[in-house]
Amino acid sequence: MNELMVDHEHEDDDPNIDDEDGRDALVETILKLAVKVRSRHDVRLFLGDGTEPLDHPASLRGHPLWLLAEFLCVLIVLDEAQSVGTREVYRLSGRVPLAVPFVRDTQRRFLWIQHSMRGRQSGFLWRPDLVITEDGQPPSAENVLEIVECKHRRKLDSATIRSEFAKGFDLEAPAYLIWSYFEVSQRVRDGADGLGLRLRTIGLAGPERARLRNPDELASRIATAMRETREATPLAAALVRGASTAADKADRERRQR
Repeated sequence: MNELMVDHEHEDDDPNIDDEDGRDALVETILKLAVKVRSRHDVRLFLGDGTEPLDHPASLRGHPLWLLAEFLCVLIVLDEAQSVGTREVYRLSGRVPLAVPFVRDTQRRFLWIQHSMRGRQSGFLWRPDLVITEDGQPPSAENVLEIVECKHRRKLDSATIRSEFAKGFDLEAPAYLIWSYFEVSQRVRDGADGLGLRLRTIGLAGPERARLRNPDELASRIATAMRETREATPLAAALVRGASTAADKADRERRQR
């Protein structure tokens, strides 16, 4: 029997890494989107069990940058939805116990936050930050459509990308987006692209920092990358290419025997 494993990737992130100006920009954007989501869909978000409503800068004090980025991605999903099938979302700062149903492009979808998933190939348990599924069953390789991961490592390296690819392969996610708070080397970006992962930077730690301090600009950047990744399904395309190439080689080898 395979040994079960739950991946705790954020344990390696340095909790002392911070960026006060970037944090302020994230918080401002999060709160602006939270107001929009509440106004448009009558949805309120809570960091705890009906406590700590996400409606004031103080409620976000002390949370790591990767978690703020995760909050922002959640709000982008809800803001762009045609409708949302719940009025309150609890425990946003940890594992949200229930899926958040929503409609996008007339299709009913489900957002899961910090839920474990079992890999089809390995039997390992993984815990992506955000998962969007096509039905309300617990997230699995059967129903996953998108995975979003948020990182704030000062140096995001190829080992991390290889680990994320293994997770995406095992969970059979068609679209896999990784957000890095800090800038990433071109070599690592190219490697991620080659594996079918979309690796994007938040931008607040790079040359576009001044522009992205505007909440509308920052929200647009996040929304655009999430939409493009979803539409391109790059991981699915990469896996199909790889499987086709491997099958062709195997066929040639068999014919030569």
